[in-house]
Parts: sequence; C-alpha cells; structure tokens
Amino acid sequence: MRAVLVTCTFILLLSACTTPEPVQPLEIESPGCAGTARLWDHEHTEILHLNPGYAYHQIDERAAFLQKFNAMPPKTERPVPDTIGYFSKPGNDQSILVFVIGDCVTYLEVVSLRLLRETFLDSR
Repeated sequence: MRAVLVTCTFILLLSACTTPEPVQPLEIESPGCAGTARLWDHEHTEILHLNPGYAYHQIDERAAFLQKFNAMPPKTERPVPDTIGYFSKPGNDQSILVFVIGDCVTYLEVVSLRLLRETFLDSR
C-alpha cells in the first residue's frame, strides 16, 4: 500500500513538472495599432499609476516640436502625431515623452525634463 502511495505521488509530481501551464503574457487589445504600439488610454493610465506624482502635459505646437525633434541625432522623419506630450513630476528631472497617432502610442521615451524644456519647449 505504501509503495502504491509513493508511486502515485511520484507520478503526480512528475506529470506536474513535465507539463506546466505556460505563463501567458498580458495582452492589451490594440485595435488598429500596428506592431508594438499600445493604446493611448491604457498607457496614459499605466504611466500615472506607476509614477505617483507625475502629471501629463500636452504640447500644442506639434509641428514645430517635431521639426526640432527630427533634426536631433539620429535624424528621423517621423510623421506629425495627433498628440505630443510628456509626463513630469515637480522636483524630478526625468520626464516621459510620448507621441500618439489616432489611439496608438507610436513613441515613448524617458528623457531629461531640463533638456526637453531647453531644447524643444523654450524653457516653459
């Protein structure tokens, strides 16, 4: 009887170890967003949740901002997004720059707030 229990326990452990359920990555539905682009509403909420004290600031002069941005090395030819903005926190020099086309985030990068203001925003 003891041998049967040990054998059954061993078989259960072996089957549990050899056929684990694969961990599925969290999928955020991004209808219309190509490649790795993510939905703006989700990213906006996630950034504010993960970075307490940060606030979002929209950049109204998109074309002028993008012209300066595209001229910086490495030079790019990004199309003018529908929305350009950044997240920042008072007293913190790190900001999060974001470009959005339609409902999709097309560019997201952590940048120096000081550099962002001096180079692109005329020291706001």
